[in-house]
Amino acid sequence: MDFLKNLCKTNFNSKILVLTGFIYFLLICSEMIKGVIFDMDGTLSDSETLNYEVWAELMAEYGIHFSREDYMQFVGGISLPTSQWIVQNNELPVSVDELAEERNKRRNQAYDEGKLKPMPFALEAVAYFSSKFPIALATSTGREETLRKLRLLGLHDSFKAKFCREDVTNRKPDPEIYLKAAAALGLMPSECIAFEDTLIGANAAKKAGCLTIAIPNQFTEHLDFSVADHVFPSLQTAVNWFEHEFGPKISPR
Repeated sequence: MDFLKNLCKTNFNSKILVLTGFIYFLLICSEMIKGVIFDMDGTLSDSETLNYEVWAELMAEYGIHFSREDYMQFVGGISLPTSQWIVQNNELPVSVDELAEERNKRRNQAYDEGKLKPMPFALEAVAYFSSKFPIALATSTGREETLRKLRLLGLHDSFKAKFCREDVTNRKPDPEIYLKAAAALGLMPSECIAFEDTLIGANAAKKAGCLTIAIPNQFTEHLDFSVADHVFPSLQTAVNWFEHEFGPKISPR
């Protein structure tokens, strides 16, 4: 009743905005969530931090300071390969292929040394949602590297479906990968929550029709995620929100 009383005191435009938001909220909450789709890099695996550290160390050997701001361009941003950008913007005595090969060698060594870590609360979030729904992976990373990362993190067997770079014709921000992931779960995109850490990924999930949750990290927190339905500082906060909003409404597996 207080809501209606306060609404009556507002002007016409404010009434329309408030009612539109309220109706949208009711529609979202009444939609039965039946599945979850996760991005991988920067959402579940802290691979962006590892990648940056590898690049920074490698560039330092050439006397080049490769800053976090430099690397931020490539996290869900420009499509130009990092090695190509570095060679084009610096006078290096190596080719693009040679630089990329050295970077890959060092990154793989870091994997072997156990330096790839999960994002905060990632393992708990996957365990939580997989206990309630079928879950899928939607990543722009190649399949070989994706499977290796999942094994290192202990998440290889957590997903009903895994979609990688090779599985789509059009990469994010095109919605193709999310449409395929939802279909593999036997669901409509509107029945799925999508977790993303980049604007490109959030756009892909939103275009597909998923309830889109952005979890920015240190390399993407400067971006405008207004396209997402919700933005949370961590996966733990997102799980807490979900439990509060949808816990009583979830459909059992």
